[in-house]
Amino acid sequence: MKCSTRTPAKLLALCLLVSSAAVAQGTPVALNFNFNGILHAGEAGLPDDPMGFRSISDRALDFRNGVPIDPILVGYQLVDIPGVLDIVHLGNRNQHDAGNWAFDPAPDGDNIGTQPTWLASVDQSGPQTTVLQTPLTVTPGVSLGFLYQISNGGGSFDVTVTFASGATLTESLAGADWYFGSFPGTGSVDSGNQDQNLSLTEGRVDLASYLGDAVTEITFSNRSNSNGGVAIVACNFGVKAASAAFGAGCVREFASFYEQVASESFDLTNTDMIGVSSGGGYVVVTSPGIGPLPIGSLDPTGGTLLLLPDDGQTPAGTLGLSVGSNGWLARGTGNSNASTAAPQLALNNPRDTVYAWNDLLPNSAGMVVYEEDAAAGQARVTYDGVVASGTQDPCYIQIDYNVVTADWVLRFGAVGFTAPQDWFVGYSPGGPSLDPGPVDISAAAVIATQQFDTAPLGLAPMTSPLIGSVWTVEVTDIPPPTVFGVSILGASDPGIVDLAALGMPGCQLRSSLDVLVGPWSPIGSAYTYGVSVPTNNALIGSTIYTQAATFSVPAVNAFGAITSNGVVGVVGSF
Repeated sequence: MKCSTRTPAKLLALCLLVSSAAVAQGTPVALNFNFNGILHAGEAGLPDDPMGFRSISDRALDFRNGVPIDPILVGYQLVDIPGVLDIVHLGNRNQHDAGNWAFDPAPDGDNIGTQPTWLASVDQSGPQTTVLQTPLTVTPGVSLGFLYQISNGGGSFDVTVTFASGATLTESLAGADWYFGSFPGTGSVDSGNQDQNLSLTEGRVDLASYLGDAVTEITFSNRSNSNGGVAIVACNFGVKAASAAFGAGCVREFASFYEQVASESFDLTNTDMIGVSSGGGYVVVTSPGIGPLPIGSLDPTGGTLLLLPDDGQTPAGTLGLSVGSNGWLARGTGNSNASTAAPQLALNNPRDTVYAWNDLLPNSAGMVVYEEDAAAGQARVTYDGVVASGTQDPCYIQIDYNVVTADWVLRFGAVGFTAPQDWFVGYSPGGPSLDPGPVDISAAAVIATQQFDTAPLGLAPMTSPLIGSVWTVEVTDIPPPTVFGVSILGASDPGIVDLAALGMPGCQLRSSLDVLVGPWSPIGSAYTYGVSVPTNNALIGSTIYTQAATFSVPAVNAFGAITSNGVVGVVGSF
């Protein structure tokens, strides 16, 4: 079956599931190479060969066994012939790495070669321009892609694109140091001995603002690191295949909640947060407050002054609680004492914890007081005028916790707005927890958590939809009672974020129902499916949506199914 110029939905229905042969490429752009800087077969061990290989510094890519197979190379054509120029070099070999590898004036048998006859001038730091033999017309979705390396610490360089209209576009591309990576590399400068793997970076220049115009010239200039060289090894013109997850799967149940907010945006001053244990999670209600209750209102003796260090914790009272210097109260010891609030730390701490986390300095100003009513299982810790690191702003925070009911209250008074660290506010049970994502606590009327986490059905792109290839996605976190699943493919996102009307509350529809594939039977908690994208240029730039649905026994809702998040793909030529 061949694709035709029909509507996107029909194109999907007719074409997407048709298998095809070779992978089509974007349009390779022949650059004006000025350096033989990639080691190919027969070029090793000849540092003084007047026509031979030279490194731009002390290393180079090692392609003696041919160009490697790697996803980043799809759609690019790299030189695979010895004895020819194979990169655009931007820099001056004699000055890179503080001049340690300047060309020898005459052959002397070491690893540093002489200036080769193919290099008229060692100074290639000025603009290096390629004039295209055939101008390339810009169509929707088209961009220029470049593969490059930057030696001796990495850096950036400019790419200037000249168009037939006379317009120009300059973008900066950046990359880390070339050392370590997935591509075979050499050492020993111009001898090209096998050495540590090197990296390649892909950078892109978006041409969307120049539709209908044509690219006539490409110029490289202005490297930021004068101690390092830039090696541009390939260029391609076309639509880059891309894919990304969006939306949310169901059923989503989380035992934690949190908000991470910059100090200058903190909006919980004079706010009370009350967490009531439901026996299977919490119901959290936020309401206006007056700040911490007076010290001594729980323990008439005034409680215990805690001598906390910076970034530390101490057990307190008789109820098995631990107080952190950085604004948290936990059921037991062992939580991280990190000064910087981070969701991954809080959600993986070993103890049930109420957080008002910032980098506080109780050993610098203010005090931390612990009170308890042991008979009632009630505890209270008050941060009374404790300052945040780097400020003189006093913070007033109070946390109540009842070890019998597991209820808690978090009261905020005034806090400073100049702390350099974010505030992390919320609750998480002990042990590894799923990340529910941040919530705006002040805007939420009620926050409900569950006793246990339930991961939503997920869908993750493993590849991108390149014409002539298979676009692969993986269904994840498939629940154990699943009997079968189906894959949905469509040309649009319906944007339905709650399918409660169909008996699927909390589930979304993020792909139009143009093509249904299945049923398929998962093995375990994951399943991978692929979409064959035909070799047809009419598909380039089109958008594909996909989503998974699984059916379980017993049914988890009235409809009997749950859905994953959506994945959107842009069909590309490389």
